[in-house]
Amino acid sequence: MLAATSVLKPPPARVSRLGPGIKLPRTVEIKTLAVCSILFVIFAALTWAMFGFSLQRILIGGVLGAVVGWLLVTYSPLEGETLGKWFSLILGKKIAGTTRVSGERARVFVGICPVEHTAKGYVTISHGFGRVSPGSVDERGGIIPPEEREALDITQRISS
Repeated sequence: MLAATSVLKPPPARVSRLGPGIKLPRTVEIKTLAVCSILFVIFAALTWAMFGFSLQRILIGGVLGAVVGWLLVTYSPLEGETLGKWFSLILGKKIAGTTRVSGERARVFVGICPVEHTAKGYVTISHGFGRVSPGSVDERGGIIPPEEREALDITQRISS
């Protein structure tokens, strides 16, 4: 079977000029250009609102906004994912992945392992138990493999 999904997927749309007299030195993805332009305007407006009208300050604020936009779209802390996607994954984990018990945030453990991700919606937590033979678990609740149990039994018999 041939999986050619990356071959069949068209490349992202790019632009090489912004108008009749504005030619870019190289092609730029439309997504990158749009995000940088929007953040340029937002940061320039925020700079104007905070520091008053000064062309130099407004341009510096706008350029900083464009740099932030470029980093959000192009920088990749995870392989194949943008910085914006990385932030959304972290925020989604913080918001959606929390477990609440009686309205309070809580960490849930299965044995000694923390549960990092839970299902969306309501999760019912119930207590469970089972008969455990003496010497089959360590002091932290971890299961001791049978071959190690036999070795422990021998050493305990010798010492006692």
